[in-house]
Amino acid sequence: MILIILLVLACLLFIIHRSDAFLQGNAGVLFHSGTGLESLSMQLTHRNLLMDTQSMKGWKLVKNAAKPLSLYRDAEGFGVIQWLPSTEKVWVGALNSGSLLIPFSAVRGKTVTLSFEWRSSDWSKNDSMHIYYSLTQGKNRTLYNNRRVTLNPNSEWQQVSVTQTLSDSFFAKGSGTIDDNTKFYINLGTNSLGTCEVRKIKLEVGNRPTPWTP
Repeated sequence: MILIILLVLACLLFIIHRSDAFLQGNAGVLFHSGTGLESLSMQLTHRNLLMDTQSMKGWKLVKNAAKPLSLYRDAEGFGVIQWLPSTEKVWVGALNSGSLLIPFSAVRGKTVTLSFEWRSSDWSKNDSMHIYYSLTQGKNRTLYNNRRVTLNPNSEWQQVSVTQTLSDSFFAKGSGTIDDNTKFYINLGTNSLGTCEVRKIKLEVGNRPTPWTP
């Protein structure tokens, strides 16, 4: 009986060791607590490729007088992009620009997932959030493409995610070339007439969202 118990324990330790090795080899950042059997309950998260997603101070707001757009810090300490009501459908948004640009080589040809939390109490049903995946060399956008995400009114924070493979052929709009100097950025905006708030933006390699990280 003792021999059987020892064999079972040896098998469990072997499985735990192999699980840890697999997780460490396939995840960006690994969070865990404790050792042994507790490691089986570890939660994984991938690195956020976007910078300054907690304060959002470095993000550029593309404004229009007909559709107010602002940034404030909420009670939890997160920067929140706020689209305010308007009577005219004009597009305004926010993008990671300047020093926050990402080398396109970091995501080129990869499947990435963009996720964020959003809420709105007066959002029109079936209105959309526009996600622009854009490339640049210098100050001007060269190539891009966009996705539309249909959102329904929701007064509580709700996570939204979109998965996209960033192949060269995906960037079918605009004009320009792609080389080692090409930078990548996300532009998130809407022309909805209602109020909308967004926070905890994350871009990660992979086909599913994982918990937000700064």
